[in-house]
Amino acid sequence: MSKLNKGKGFTTSERYLANLCEKSFLSLWSYPSIFRDQGKSGNDSSSDGKEVTDSIVIFGDHVIIFSDKDCQFIDYGDPLLNWKRWYKKAILKSAEQVWGAERWIKTHPDRLFVDNKCQHRLPFEVPPADRIKVHRIVVAHNISDECKRVHKGSGSLRIDTSIIGKAHTEEQNGLEVQSCVIGMIDQTRGYVHVLDDVTLEVLLKNLDTITDFIQYLERKEKLVLHRGIRVVAAGEEDLLAYYLKDIDEEEKHEFVLPKGIDTFQVREGLWNEFSNSRQYIRQQEEDEKSYAWDRLIEFVTGHFTRNTMYFSTDPSFKTNELQLRLLAQESRLGRRILADSLFGLAVKSKQISAPYFTRVLLSDTNRNICYVFFLLDLSVSPDYATYRNMRKSFLESISKIVKLKYLGNRKMIVGIASESGGIDKINSFDVLTYDTNNWEEGEREHIIELHQKLPFFKDTQMFSGSDSEYPED
Repeated sequence: MSKLNKGKGFTTSERYLANLCEKSFLSLWSYPSIFRDQGKSGNDSSSDGKEVTDSIVIFGDHVIIFSDKDCQFIDYGDPLLNWKRWYKKAILKSAEQVWGAERWIKTHPDRLFVDNKCQHRLPFEVPPADRIKVHRIVVAHNISDECKRVHKGSGSLRIDTSIIGKAHTEEQNGLEVQSCVIGMIDQTRGYVHVLDDVTLEVLLKNLDTITDFIQYLERKEKLVLHRGIRVVAAGEEDLLAYYLKDIDEEEKHEFVLPKGIDTFQVREGLWNEFSNSRQYIRQQEEDEKSYAWDRLIEFVTGHFTRNTMYFSTDPSFKTNELQLRLLAQESRLGRRILADSLFGLAVKSKQISAPYFTRVLLSDTNRNICYVFFLLDLSVSPDYATYRNMRKSFLESISKIVKLKYLGNRKMIVGIASESGGIDKINSFDVLTYDTNNWEEGEREHIIELHQKLPFFKDTQMFSGSDSEYPED
């Protein structure tokens, strides 16, 4: 594929948002400053397109639209007037941009560009209307000092879903306007999440995988749109703390509503307590190893986008993005388990003298995905080209044997191969995906023959990847 030409954002706050998104959602799926060619005349390279949104993340059927507004909070001598004017510029106008972007993306998915001259199209196919799931986010800056003055809290905007539409700036039904409180901006146009200088960083650094972030957005949307329930929170960070602390019967994070309530309220200070707890600190310590998985994805992505992949049997963006997306859909806990397994195998390969090492485990995030790790010593071949072809061939064969021995149907295999002999010996990765849904004619017999010839699975067992999100000391 041709090199990705991505913008960096035009303002300091947009560049900061772009950097946060790329770290959390990784470079292949995060794009700042997306443009449309509306108003451009033909192929005129001198004119600019119109900006659609400040940042966008596209991952499978999910599209996250960010609008970033860096509006100063001006003192006009009247605290409520100050709030009303800032709200209209920083939040309402930004929400309008998000809704406009959503409308354009759905209507003209083929007219999105990553540069202002509209010469480089967004490489993704936007999901069709029957599958697309849009998440709308406004990032509003410069309100923290006022929030502290009004509410004496952390400096984040309060949440109260009973405040709807014009009630943010106008008295409604005898109820006065509440400064620094956000509810439903417009019930008829889709829920908009509003983040500020405090909560933007808290959310994107603690939900720093696309799966963890989207799950939070979806479950929060389900909560705030729950009919007959008023949601009140001292700040987005406290709502996040409640979510991370609470789990449902399937041991997944969820907002569990007590029966018979009409108001769901999250008290102030919950995030401060949670982020200073021993369980949170231990989670952060254990999660450090998971970032090796992020680096693996970015390593492969870098070679893909620079056209330097060693094997490029199918160089198309669609095929390679789908392959990398399987790795990137892992949650932070899932990445911790996978990184620990893969790089733990590399450590083992340094301690034990053997030409090859294998490990098979199910994904903790998605039990329909099985990972096959294969490490091969460089010494098995006198030249590097033969070694790489041998390693790739072995990985393909092992993946087929896994299908025969463990999976049957209904599973996707992701195979990853690298050098053995220790972490410091790893210089390359081979990644493959293998759909096990169907058996082709003669395939089963061929794999049985492979299994008899290859010794890799005499002592290998499949593991069920699992770990505690908040490990004990």
